[in-house]
Amino acid sequence: YEVHGLTDDEKIAALTLAARTRGFALATGVLPYLITHFRRDMRSLSAMLDELDQYSLETKRPVTLPLLRELLQRESREQESTLSP
Repeated sequence: YEVHGLTDDEKIAALTLAARTRGFALATGVLPYLITHFRRDMRSLSAMLDELDQYSLETKRPVTLPLLRELLQRESREQESTLSP
């Protein structure tokens, strides 16, 4: 057997289905932005989708591009603070 990685379109389709299964909607542009500005492996993308869902619930805001950008910035700051002496 030969295993091939998913294309970007297949990743988007899989993540869209995962979001629908969990009962939340994604605004247009969220997943293409995520794929181009975050790690591209499905494990990381799925984990970020979980975090995005949780962050959306915590902030009581829909999953939109501004919310995703905010979460990615927050994640980046947290990583920087753990790496700083």
